[in-house]
Order: sequence, then structure tokens, then C-alpha cells
Amino acid sequence: MTPDQLSTLAAVAGLLKSIGTWPVLSIVSALVVVPWIILVWLSIIQHQRIEAVTRSHEVRFESVVKMYENNVLMVDEIKGLAEGYRDQLIWSTQVATEAKDIAKNNLHCPMVRKTTRPRDLQS
Repeated sequence: MTPDQLSTLAAVAGLLKSIGTWPVLSIVSALVVVPWIILVWLSIIQHQRIEAVTRSHEVRFESVVKMYENNVLMVDEIKGLAEGYRDQLIWSTQVATEAKDIAKNNLHCPMVRKTTRPRDLQS
């Protein structure tokens, strides 16, 4: 070792003698323990954040499930309306066909009856 290094070591040894070992050991133990405490604290905070995010995802998922359930109900209602419209369309077509047949075979008009059923007019 060089004389400078030896003098530095002697100065550090003198400081340790004058201060004592308690402050030095407390500083060393603080340097060892404090990072662990910080890591535990950060992991607790991260765990709380993850729980909050998980709860928000659960709420969002429940709202998505509710939306799909509402969509199923809406489809069922629209299906019922479509069946009603189909029945209405069938009824309207039947009425229009009957009206066309009545107009085509208008038996109240003597001219039409003459062409369709002449024997009714002769008797």
C-alpha cells in the first residue's frame, strides 16, 4: 500500500474509535434494511393498484355482460314485432286478394253478373 492509503486507513480507524461502532453499524444496517422496506412498501402500493384495476375491469365486464343481455332482450322484442308485422302483411295480402276477387267478380253490378253468371239474370 502507498503511504497515502495507509494514512487514509489510519484516519478512518481514528474516526471509528472516536465515534464508536453504534453509529457506523446503524448506518450500515440502514443501508441494508431501508431498500427492503422500500421494496415492501412499493409492492403493497402496486398490489393496491392491481386490485383497483381488477375491480374496474370487473365493473366494465359486468356492464358488457349487461349490454349483451339487453341486446338479447332487444332481439327477442324485435323478433316478436317482426312476427306481428308478418301476420299483418299476410292479413293485408289476403284482404287485398279478396278485394280484387270481389272487384273482379262484382255480382252486385248487373253488367258484371251478365258476363259471369247470365243464368242468374234470366231466371
